[in-house]
Amino acid sequence: MLFTDTWRHKSYSRRKNKTSTKIWINHTVQPYIIVIGPTLTELHAFYVCLNKALYQVSTVLEAVDICFKVFHVFDLHYPPESEHIWYTIQNCLYKFSTKYDKQISYVMPIINTFKTLRSTKDI
Repeated sequence: MLFTDTWRHKSYSRRKNKTSTKIWINHTVQPYIIVIGPTLTELHAFYVCLNKALYQVSTVLEAVDICFKVFHVFDLHYPPESEHIWYTIQNCLYKFSTKYDKQISYVMPIINTFKTLRSTKDI
């Protein structure tokens, strides 16, 4: 997920250059989310980026939902920089796991806590 505003423009530019380089050498770019606003409490635009396509959506939740589903529809690997977040979302919110999932040591207690809560509270 990429948050951007005027003072974070350098981060966006680096990500854009990295993406452009991958596209130029014919590598696929994993989907990612762009959120635009002056602060985290004043967000006004949400996008899901997949290779050369940029899709505007209404909310950050819709962006997360679409991005997550793109990973699974196209059988993509989560980016190493954010795989811990995506595995948490997959296991805790979407409530499924696969035989290919990585077992990340510091994420497993969070996932197990959610599973315990879900079984006792019927979440």
